Amino acid sequence: MIWLLAQIEPFVFTLLVGLVAGMVFQFYQYSMALSSCGRWLLYLFDFLVWVLILLLVFTLLLIINQGEIRVYIILALFSGIFIYFQTIAPKTQPLMRKAARLNVAFIGAVTYRLGTPWRWLKKKVLAWFEKMRETAEPDEEEK
Repeated sequence: MIWLLAQIEPFVFTLLVGLVAGMVFQFYQYSMALSSCGRWLLYLFDFLVWVLILLLVFTLLLIINQGEIRVYIILALFSGIFIYFQTIAPKTQPLMRKAARLNVAFIGAVTYRLGTPWRWLKKKVLAWFEKMRETAEPDEEEK
């Protein structure tokens, strides 16, 4: 009986890890749907989110069962994701959408603030180039 409990405990915890992975993925989906990032930036974010989920799952599997990956562990992980999207996701959709809107607004404000010096520098450099071009070209009246 103890052997069976030793197998059920990692299964249940891995099922919970699947629920968390599903929640992270849903949040990411909503955030990307609300943002207006380019194609290459989207590819980068996709890669980074999958790396984040992979690190999360790997770290939690190390904590749960010393990183042993067996068929029932993989089934529990995918079952947790499936259960999340079939039962919990519809109920958390309004909350996740609101959190994604706040996330996109916050990141937009931060990138705007960080981009302000660069926009100022670009404006100054372009004005300097325009001034240099005007001094290098003779006026039509001088010809």
